[in-house]
Amino acid sequence: MLIKLLRAGGNLTQRTLQEGAKISSAALSEVLSKLECEGLIRRTRSEQDKRQLDISLTPEGKQAAMGVASKKIGFERCAFSPLSDEERLQLADMLERLARHWKEIEEREREANARE
Repeated sequence: MLIKLLRAGGNLTQRTLQEGAKISSAALSEVLSKLECEGLIRRTRSEQDKRQLDISLTPEGKQAAMGVASKKIGFERCAFSPLSDEERLQLADMLERLARHWKEIEEREREANARE
C-alpha cells in the first residue's frame, strides 16, 4: 500500500486503493488502520465526495515507502543478476503474455459460469 501511495504522489482515495488491491475491502480497512496507527498514513474525508476517504502518506510514511521501494529494487537486481538485459526483457515479455492469457481464461470461465 505504501509503495502504491508513493507512486501516486502520496495521495489516493480508498476506493482507488481497493480497485487495485487483491484483498477485500474489510482487509484493506484493517491494513489502513494499522498503517494509520503507525503514523504512516492519514485518512480524511474527501472534499469532492464526503462518502469517500482520501488516503495520504505522512512524511514518515513517505520515508518508509521509499525504504521499502529501495529494498525491492535491490532484491530484484540480485534475483535477476544471472540474466542479461536481453534475457530480462524476454522474461518480462513472456510473463506479460502468460498473465494476459490467464486473465482471458479467467474471463471465459466467469462468462461460462454466468450462463449456467
